[in-house]
Amino acid sequence: MQRFSLYFCLLFWGPWLLAAEMNTKRVSAATLYGYPPFTYTKNNNTKSFRETILVGQDSKKLKGTSWQCFRQAMQQQGYVIELIVTNWSRAYQEVQKGEIELLFPTALNSNRLRIFHYSANVLNRIRYVIYTRYNAFLDKHSIADLKGLTIGVMRGFEYGEFWRKNKHQFEVYPLDHIERGLLMLDKAHLDGFLGYEVNWDLTIMKMGKLGHYRKLKHLGENNEFVVSSKKSKTGLEKLKAFDEGFQQIEALGIPCH
Repeated sequence: MQRFSLYFCLLFWGPWLLAAEMNTKRVSAATLYGYPPFTYTKNNNTKSFRETILVGQDSKKLKGTSWQCFRQAMQQQGYVIELIVTNWSRAYQEVQKGEIELLFPTALNSNRLRIFHYSANVLNRIRYVIYTRYNAFLDKHSIADLKGLTIGVMRGFEYGEFWRKNKHQFEVYPLDHIERGLLMLDKAHLDGFLGYEVNWDLTIMKMGKLGHYRKLKHLGENNEFVVSSKKSKTGLEKLKAFDEGFQQIEALGIPCH
């Protein structure tokens, strides 16, 4: 009897469930961990992972204001999100190749404009600042004063026009984690660490190191967006869906920043 009931359910519901699955709208999206308050993992996990986020659900691991804005906008459009969380360099490369449809949050520059389509709506704003040890280089007030010294940067991050034109004047040390760069700064393995002010300040606070560092004059500001590769066959469609969903959640009064 139980076998008959199971057979009957499969016979009756099987085609309907298959059709529903085929009609489900899906988007693949990559982002990075360790980037508070915009995208970061619970318990500061730094291992890559994949997760399927159904409409109306949230990630069990990923947090952050940019993630919540992206999630709500795509879910407003009825999309299931195939989420990939990894380090920035890997996320960037996979989206650039068109293997993943969307990448966020992504700062704007002229080189990236040749590679990516950008969303019309801004996820967040960043400010470039150089950090030094609190008692180091007290006679220096800008990154230009540190020429010839070793400056830490996050691998693949955008740092603005000044840095692009002048980075050849420094010893550049690429990093994959903000915390590691700050610890290297503590030990004088770096003379400075070029960062994004909101993100670095929050990380410093979480590490219990307020007052350990000094900021030099900021190098500029930028906005961060959702992007799709121009190589992707479906990315632009999903990017337009994000913008439509963004406008809808703003119209509903749901805060996105």
